[in-house]
Amino acid sequence: SIEDISDVSKLKNTFKRYVSKQVVDEILDDETKLNLGGEEREITVLFSDIRGFTSMAENMNPEEVVSTLNEHFKEMIEIVFKYNGTLDKIVGDELMVLYGVPLKADDDTHNAVKTAIKMFIALDKFNQKIVKEGYKPFKIGIGINKGKAVSGNIGSEQQMNYTVIGDTINLGARLCSHAKSGEILISKSVKDAIGDKYNFKSIPSIEVKGKENAIDVWLYKH
Repeated sequence: SIEDISDVSKLKNTFKRYVSKQVVDEILDDETKLNLGGEEREITVLFSDIRGFTSMAENMNPEEVVSTLNEHFKEMIEIVFKYNGTLDKIVGDELMVLYGVPLKADDDTHNAVKTAIKMFIALDKFNQKIVKEGYKPFKIGIGINKGKAVSGNIGSEQQMNYTVIGDTINLGARLCSHAKSGEILISKSVKDAIGDKYNFKSIPSIEVKGKENAIDVWLYKH
C-alpha cells in the first residue's frame, strides 16, 4: 500500500510538470478520462517562439542563456497551466502547447487564445525586469490552429512521449513561423470557434509549406 501511494505521488509530481494541477487531479480521480492508446482527437495547438534569440544568445554566457530562458518559460508555462493547456514540449526557444488532450472542454480554443494574449502581457513585465539587468527584451510570435490530430504514446519501449501528430500540428507550426514579433496568427478553424470575441483582423492569405492553396489567416497584434 505504501508503494502504491508512493507511485501515485510520483505520477502526480511528474504529470504536473506538463499539465495543470486541476487536470492531474481530475485524471487521477477518473483514470478512464486518460486514454494512452492512439486515437484521433479534435485539438487546438499553440506554438510560441522567441524571435532572434540565437543572435541574442551570442552575447550571453551559457549560464545566462539557460537561466534567462528558464525564467521566461516559467512565466509562460504558468499561464499555460492557468488555462488548462498541456505542455507538449519545449524545443530550443519554442513552446508547443495542446488544448483538448488529455482532457477536452468546450472552451479549449478560447483558452488557447487567452493564453496567447496573456503571454504578451506577462512578457512585457518580464522584459522590463531583464532590460534593467542589462539584457535585450525578448520578442515572441505565436501561431494557433484547430483540427483533428492523432494523440497517443509515440516512441519505443525504452522511451516514449504522450504527444500529437498530424497536419493540424504542422499548420500550427507554420502559422507561428509566419507570425512576426508581437503577433498572433490564427487559422479559419480557430476564428470560427472564437467568433468576434477577440480583436483579430483578417489579413491577406499566406503561402505555407505543404499546402497547395494559400491559407486564410487572422491577426492579433499586441
